[in-house]
Amino acid sequence: MEQRRAGEQESISALLRSDRADRLLEEWAGFLETSPHMTSGPNAGRDAEELVAERFEKALARVRKRAGQIERPPSARSVHRLRLAAKKARYLIDLFEPLHPEAVRVPAARSLRRLQSALGDYHDAALQEERVLRFSASLASERGKAPTVLALGRLVGDLGRRQSTILRTLPDLVRALPCSRPATNGSATGA
Repeated sequence: MEQRRAGEQESISALLRSDRADRLLEEWAGFLETSPHMTSGPNAGRDAEELVAERFEKALARVRKRAGQIERPPSARSVHRLRLAAKKARYLIDLFEPLHPEAVRVPAARSLRRLQSALGDYHDAALQEERVLRFSASLASERGKAPTVLALGRLVGDLGRRQSTILRTLPDLVRALPCSRPATNGSATGA
């Protein structure tokens, strides 16, 4: 397996060093320099760091908004919308890493990772609970399955408690998100 991986890596490296790759990169650079999409539009002349910082700030505001919209008991939709908002904010950190000052990037990525992990755990528990309930319902009418159905009921209770515990951590996880964005000169401004 390792030998195959090394061989594939060498093949890719050779392709990236090829004349064809050089030509494609030159063509792509030329396209970017001459494309009307790159030189027109509302953000064409803006500083990339400023634009990314603004978009990241909006993404964090969306995460906070979605977190505030989670009702009790939470709907799968509201938790899913929060997961998506957190994922999009995390993408902005990961994709534009060089444009975020380390003082903002590292804690933001850490906070978003923790939030995403908690939301993923919540989703997993909700999905498990749904499946166990469905399986339990299918067994309920069968003779001699009462002990199994009771055990599944306890499992559903455990999964519900797990979800509740995760939901109680959400406010702290959201509060741990950065409250400011970097200015283009590297100093932070309040949000």
